Amino acid sequence: MQGSMSTRDELEATLRARPDDHTLLVYADLLQAQGDPRGELIALDLRPPGMSMQGIEKRRGQLLRSWLGDDFELQWDPEQQLWYAGELTSTYATFDCGFVDLFVTDEDFTSDLVVPKLLDAPAGEYLRRLSLSGPTAMLEPLLETLVARPRPWLQHLALSRPNESTLLVDAALGTKLAAATPNLEVLDLLGHHLLDRFTHPHLRELGITGCESIDLAAGAPLPSLRSLDFAFDADRPTPRGLFAPERVPALRRLCFSREEPGATQLFAALGTLGVAAQLTQLVLPSIRSPRDHALVQAGIDRMPMLREVEIARAYACLGPIGELRHTWARVKVPPPCPWPPREMLDRLLAIDGVSTDLASLVEVLEAQYDDLPEELRGIWYRFWTIVDNLEDNYAAEQAFSAGALSSALDALALPPHLAWLRDHLRERLAQRRQGFFATMRWI
Repeated sequence: MQGSMSTRDELEATLRARPDDHTLLVYADLLQAQGDPRGELIALDLRPPGMSMQGIEKRRGQLLRSWLGDDFELQWDPEQQLWYAGELTSTYATFDCGFVDLFVTDEDFTSDLVVPKLLDAPAGEYLRRLSLSGPTAMLEPLLETLVARPRPWLQHLALSRPNESTLLVDAALGTKLAAATPNLEVLDLLGHHLLDRFTHPHLRELGITGCESIDLAAGAPLPSLRSLDFAFDADRPTPRGLFAPERVPALRRLCFSREEPGATQLFAALGTLGVAAQLTQLVLPSIRSPRDHALVQAGIDRMPMLREVEIARAYACLGPIGELRHTWARVKVPPPCPWPPREMLDRLLAIDGVSTDLASLVEVLEAQYDDLPEELRGIWYRFWTIVDNLEDNYAAEQAFSAGALSSALDALALPPHLAWLRDHLRERLAQRRQGFFATMRWI
């Protein structure tokens, strides 16, 4: 028995360090030999893609209930093909390969829901990802519960809170948090004063929305932090000493892709970053003007270790801006998007009478466009060409193939208000069958 436990400990240590399917299958075999339902769960989740689904999901539900116990009401979502506990629209847990991902918002949150129970349950040891969003009164007790026991598998923690002046995680709680999550690798922060001078020996990636989410100008080093994804807080001025090299000595990659437009705060500050001399990778938002270009060029001139500069997006409507040059770095510029920047789309477009938020459509396309086949990209190119040519006149109209637009929408994962447009076009096509062109006009 001691040898078996030693093997389990060794396998778990290997999985925490370098997870791979082969080790997971060996781990699953061992757990099944020990009568642990997680073993068969892992084996089922690692089944070959072409394997028949008949009976598998029912068996997964039985195993999940055996693992979690009677305190959790499990539900099956056929559309997303997953078992979950809680409410998918607000607070819920999902399960994969014997691990738990937990997402919590303050919508409909009460203390008797799945979250505290799951954090306290034996399955809470296998928490892999945790996302917490809500006010201080909700987050504080959940964080105290989180740090009350070891979370050796937790790799990704996200904290989001409405902007408040009080500190959410003080020094004492931060120390407990780091101790309870020894293998934490990714931390995402949204809001003000979430953590002060928090440090963690193994944190590798940090995502920040708002300069005041965490103090990166002072405090003990984050010795393993190599990648930082950063977006400024539009309501706050750019602070001096934004990133101190002593605080982030291993930082090599800095991503500003969410900072659109970059001229608002980023580009002027780029040349003053304290970590400029140590960066090897830099990701920037769109460069929209000669002034943007000059500021970015001046900034990267102060980064001698750069090996790659990536421009996250370009827009055809803005025209060519110019070439960036660096002695050592490769500069990657994407093909220009056919749509304009989101903030330029401040009006609704009626498509066959359906009010459509084009800014939301752009958000979807920027996330999924590169994965579309060439034919569908061509449809979107034609769509945005017509939108661009649509007269700035409430009475002006243009027509577009409803069948083509419906096909292009079918290939995207859509939020509800855009899915409604897709469903409307499907219904109209079923009624009119062929030759149907949807009119488009500004509202």
